[in-house]
Amino acid sequence: MLEVQSNHKSRKEFFKSYDDLFNYLTRHENLAMAANPNPNFTTMNWRLTIYAADRVNLFFGHLKDKSVPIKLACDQKLSLIEICAGNFTRPEYVAQTTDIDLSELKKKWVLDYCRYHNMIVTEKV
Repeated sequence: MLEVQSNHKSRKEFFKSYDDLFNYLTRHENLAMAANPNPNFTTMNWRLTIYAADRVNLFFGHLKDKSVPIKLACDQKLSLIEICAGNFTRPEYVAQTTDIDLSELKKKWVLDYCRYHNMIVTEKV
């Protein structure tokens, strides 16, 4: 169980897991973007996107200077994870190999998001 509290709100919110909190936060970010009549997708500084293996070459294959994860994903036909944690212009890329723990990536993203937005996350037993 997770307890989440914002510095500007006295109300606490509770989530069963980091995955649930991740889903809540990404839904919040998506709704904020959808509410804007002229959305600017380059301002989406907080997101975690998984590109399916069959889309990786389509989206990233044309790049001349590929990072190691992008090259690996293109060459081995793997899914690619794009992590924007506060800066849309400098995403982190991770090829989704069998040893990648997606839950841990989401947890790190959630904790970074909460820290940046002055939210306190406490794990409850």
